[in-house]
Amino acid sequence: MHLFPIEIDDTQLIAKGLRAATRFFEAMASNKQSYKNVNAIATEIDSPFLNVAYFGSIDVNEMHDICQNVSEFFSHYQVPWSLVVTPLSSPQNLPEYLQREKFGLLESVPCMYCDLSTSIAKAAPVGLIVKELLSSDNLLDWIKPICEGFEAEDGGEAFRKLNTKISEKEGVFKQFVGTMDGNVVSSGTLFMIEDVVMIHNIATKTAALKKGYGTFLTQHLMKVAKDLGYKHCYLESSESGYNIYRKCGFRVYGVNHYFIKLQ
Repeated sequence: MHLFPIEIDDTQLIAKGLRAATRFFEAMASNKQSYKNVNAIATEIDSPFLNVAYFGSIDVNEMHDICQNVSEFFSHYQVPWSLVVTPLSSPQNLPEYLQREKFGLLESVPCMYCDLSTSIAKAAPVGLIVKELLSSDNLLDWIKPICEGFEAEDGGEAFRKLNTKISEKEGVFKQFVGTMDGNVVSSGTLFMIEDVVMIHNIATKTAALKKGYGTFLTQHLMKVAKDLGYKHCYLESSESGYNIYRKCGFRVYGVNHYFIKLQ
């Protein structure tokens, strides 16, 4: 597993990022609950990365009770889910206690930040056109790269419908696609809340990988956010996207550890 060096040590920036991530999931949520400083959010999409419970500062003596409560909450939705240890979770040895409760590490995800007041490199691959989608588009093209990039089992239909619905919230979500010769090759989402933006769902069709499409789309979304007056930009990266985002100016401020219940 890749080790992600922490490059930013700023508690206020970290707190902004965590709040933005929580608000992103809440915008998609069908239900949520808070229990003993653990915030559980259910979207009902078939992914453990979209049904999450964030740990705050907890009493480890209550770990068993917390895990049972969160398990019961998600049992109503019949979806995979995960417990998330964030840079602000405490105590630091939470993973040890989760292992005792039969949870295993699913993935460690770098949390990254970029100050948009700095210059943004933007050199488009020849022929690539990026456009913002309207809610009336129903995101039928937007979902195609996401299906391939994130291997959605249902063709991404549930995720598409959810995002079509939440895209109607003016000033909160913007959805984009990149096209080559009229064919959609990449897609992405810009989430805007308070004085912060987050980039989500950057995906490229398999046949179009390693051509710079995802990099340019990321830079385009950064430029859109900057033009709208935002300074603080966050994202959670996959291991494969880590070097791309660093090339775009993002730096790691922490790592989110996703844990799932072992069978």
